[in-house]
Amino acid sequence: MVTSPGTTYWYLTFNFRDPDLRDIRVRRAIAYAIDREEIIRSYLRGTASLASGILTPENWAYDGEVTTYRYDPQRARQLLEEAGFNDRHKLTLTYKCTPEGMRMGEIMQAMLGRVGIEVRIRSNEWATFYDDMRRGNFDIAAMPWIGINEPHHYYMVFDSQMTPPRGLNRGSYSNPAMDRLVEAGDATTDQAARKSIYAQVQKLAADDLPYVSLWWQDNIVVMDDALAGFKPHPNGGLLALADLTLEPAK
Repeated sequence: MVTSPGTTYWYLTFNFRDPDLRDIRVRRAIAYAIDREEIIRSYLRGTASLASGILTPENWAYDGEVTTYRYDPQRARQLLEEAGFNDRHKLTLTYKCTPEGMRMGEIMQAMLGRVGIEVRIRSNEWATFYDDMRRGNFDIAAMPWIGINEPHHYYMVFDSQMTPPRGLNRGSYSNPAMDRLVEAGDATTDQAARKSIYAQVQKLAADDLPYVSLWWQDNIVVMDDALAGFKPHPNGGLLALADLTLEPAK
């Protein structure tokens, strides 16, 4: 078995058309309410690492000096109280209709319930799930981005002009400061300048929480001893097969 860091990024996204979710205190409460370390330890069996943002530490534009949200249910309750969020407010969590998706939805539902956020789970087959995401038919949704290597992706998901079908800003997130940064990152090819810009993007994303970062999924490969030269590609793609050889039986 071979294990290596992967670039699959799991996150929660919000629908900013909802007035409750536009309140940064509610988004931060949700971030503090999720015990990501316990999920990784118990449910994922240690096959992931805590994520600070879309880009992994192996990426040239990665900046890890950002705000993080360790599990703190007391802080979550305090923020919800400040925001006036009470048991009259209910949210729907949308997940893909797979056994692991349903189980993860139940885990999130239980953790958010502990701090007073009543969550209903809506789990659909892929076509309906994707259509709901594209149309913004969700409150909170859990999804992965797979194989993101180029920080231009921040423009596609966080720029206010990039709502579907033009882009991937499915929750209609809008922040003029983020717009300026991601558009500046697209306006230059100088890598040092881009690295500086995307460091600011990552800091702002962690503070403003258009996404709650969950984890980066590891790549795990189980293979026959006769196979040699296999090194998992970070995005889990088939490029890893290029150097694979079959050695004669010993």
